[in-house]
Amino acid sequence: MAHGGNVAKVVKVRSRPILAATLLLVCLPALGPALGSAPAGAATARQRQAGVDASIQQVNGQLDQVDSQEVQIQLQIDHARAARAALDAQVGAYNARIGRVEGRLATAQASLDRASAALVDTELRLTAAREQQSQARERLKNDAVTAYMEQPGPEAASAILDLKSIDEVQRQMSYLQAVAATDARDLARLQRLTAQTRDLQAAQQAAQRQALGQRDAVASNETELALARQALVDASAAQAQSADSLSGLQAQLDAEKARLQAQLAALQAQSNSIAALIRQEEAAASGVVFTGGQLAEPVPGAPVTSPYGWRIDPILHVRSMHTGIDFGAPYGTPLHAAADGVVVAAGPEGGYGNATILEHGGGIATLYGHQEQILVSPGDHVSRGQVIGMVGCTGWCTGPHVHFEVRVNGTPVDPAPYLGLS
Repeated sequence: MAHGGNVAKVVKVRSRPILAATLLLVCLPALGPALGSAPAGAATARQRQAGVDASIQQVNGQLDQVDSQEVQIQLQIDHARAARAALDAQVGAYNARIGRVEGRLATAQASLDRASAALVDTELRLTAAREQQSQARERLKNDAVTAYMEQPGPEAASAILDLKSIDEVQRQMSYLQAVAATDARDLARLQRLTAQTRDLQAAQQAAQRQALGQRDAVASNETELALARQALVDASAAQAQSADSLSGLQAQLDAEKARLQAQLAALQAQSNSIAALIRQEEAAASGVVFTGGQLAEPVPGAPVTSPYGWRIDPILHVRSMHTGIDFGAPYGTPLHAAADGVVVAAGPEGGYGNATILEHGGGIATLYGHQEQILVSPGDHVSRGQVIGMVGCTGWCTGPHVHFEVRVNGTPVDPAPYLGLS
C-alpha cells in the first residue's frame, strides 16, 4: 500500500492517546523529485513543482496528525460526558435514597421524642407516688407511736367503762379500727402504685433506648449516603472540567486544521498551475505520445492485490485515492524496470518507503515503492526488465508488495493500460 497524489487526507481513527495540553504536529517526509523528462524550461518548472509537492506532502502529514488527534480528543470528550451523565444519574438515585432516609429519620426522631416525653411523665408520677408513700409511712409511724404512747391506762379504761352503753363502746372501737385500716389500705395502694410506676418506667426506658438506637442508625445511614453522594458530585464536576479542557484543546486543533487546509489549498493550486505549465512546455518540445501496453510488469506473474482508484485505505481506514497498482510478492522478490530509462530518485520517500523513480521520456515516469533493498542509484541508466530492487514492506505498508505507479507529466494515472492489464 502506498499513498500518492496531492490530496488532503482525513483521518478519523488510530492514534496514540494525546496529552491534553499538547498539539503534536509531525511532518511526514516529502516526496522526492518530480517525474518525467522535459526541456530546460520544463525542468525548472519541475523543480518548482517538486518543492511544492514536498510542501503538500508535509502539510498532508500534519493534517493526518491533527485529524487523528481530533478523533482521540472527541473520544475522550464523549467518554468524559458519558461518565458525567452516569455519575449525575447516581447522584439522583442517592438524592432519592437520602430523601427516603430523611423521612425515616424524622419518624424515628418523633418516636424518640414521644418515648422521652412519656418517660419524663412517668418519672414525675413515680416521684409523686414515692412522696405520697413516704408521707403515708410517716403517718402510720406516727399513729403507731401515738398508740403506743397513749395506750389506755386505768383512767382510760374507766372512761370507756363510763360510757353509757355497749353500743357507744363498740362505735368508739370501730372508729379507731377504721382509721387504722384506712391507713393500711392507703399504704398498700401507694406501694402497688409505686411498683406499677417503677415497672412502667423500666419499660419506657427500654423503649427510649430502642428509639434512640433506631434514630442513630438512620442518622448514620444518612451520613454515609451524604458522603457517597458528595463523592459522586465531586467526580461529576471533575469529569465536566475534563470535558471543558478537552473542548478547548479541540478548538485549538480546529483552528490549526483550518490553517493547514487553507495552506494545502493554496499549495495544491500552485502545484496544478506548475503541472499545467510543464505539460504545455513538454507538448511543445516533443510530439511523442505514449500509448498503452508498452511497459513491463515490475514483478512478472505477481497478482494484483490492490488496483488503481478510490478505496478504503488499509492503514488510515478512510476513503482515499490509491494512485498505483499493488503487486503482492514475498520479501526479496526481484523488481524489474518497466522500460528503458534513467533513475531520477532512489531512497526513502515518505509513505512510499524505499522507492525508485525512473524517467522513460515523453513525459512518462514510473515509481516502485516499499522496497526492501534498492539496487540502483540516481543517474543510473537502466534497461527494460533489469532488476532494480527487492520487494519489501517499508513506509506505510501492511505486507510485502510493490506499489507501482505510472505518472504522465508528473500526474499519477492508472497503470493498467500501460501494462496491458485493462
